[in-house]
Amino acid sequence: MLYRLLFEGFVRCVFIPAHSINAAKGLVWWFVLSMIIVRQEEGDLHGETIKRRLWLGAPCDT
Repeated sequence: MLYRLLFEGFVRCVFIPAHSINAAKGLVWWFVLSMIIVRQEEGDLHGETIKRRLWLGAPCDT
């Protein structure tokens, strides 16, 4: 019983942060890849270019 409690506690402590770390690495890779694509298509990474390409502007009625 003690072994089971210690082992399950160890597994929870080790694997939950590992999933979080992998998720964070995935988000960083997604950001880097999107910046590479914007740079190749637009030729620069100025703030206005990123804002326009990633639809970060305020909504407008057309």
